[in-house]
Amino acid sequence: MPLNDLLPTCAAVIHHGGFGTVGNVLTHGVPSITVPAPWWDETDLGRHIEARGAGLLVDPREASAEVLRAGVARLLGEPSFRSAAHAVRRELHATPSPRAVVPQVERLVAVHRSGSQLPCSPSGTLRGRWMRAIGSAVKS
Repeated sequence: MPLNDLLPTCAAVIHHGGFGTVGNVLTHGVPSITVPAPWWDETDLGRHIEARGAGLLVDPREASAEVLRAGVARLLGEPSFRSAAHAVRRELHATPSPRAVVPQVERLVAVHRSGSQLPCSPSGTLRGRWMRAIGSAVKS
């Protein structure tokens, strides 16, 4: 069953921190426990989820049934995890789609190719909005 179909029915998820699962968990606003696999950036992704308050990170060496059961109890019993997961979901859904960004990129390329200067209004431009979003994500 695709995660995209399953996750809306979940109150919490335990996963290995793979990008596909992390993306789906965040897109659906589901609190989660990350028990990271040792390959790429799974630990970092789990840290980011935990830092945002949308889940917990469990060291694989400590991932006993008791630790996981206690973690799930926290995710289900403390409303702050669901609230934080929903806040991340709202941010993701507010991010412009590629379709919305392409005209901006095309305009910027045309200005660059013409040798003209780009208008400087960092707070109101798409770039300014992206930079604020990236800054808040990096700080989180």
